[in-house]
Amino acid sequence: MTQSRQILMLLAKKYFGWTLEKIGDYFGGKNHASVIYAINNVEKKLKTDGDMAHDYQVFVDRLGK
Repeated sequence: MTQSRQILMLLAKKYFGWTLEKIGDYFGGKNHASVIYAINNVEKKLKTDGDMAHDYQVFVDRLGK
């Protein structure tokens, strides 16, 4: 669940241009530091974690349809 939420935070920033505040509010009142941590965590793991990269790509593909 946490991994999916973090991926969605990255997508909200990258594909929808949401502010850190808006992302935090949408995901249960998280503060901007938590959102930054989540986004940085996903970006780092995408380079080394094949499962996360796959999950990320599934979300991206669904956004494109």
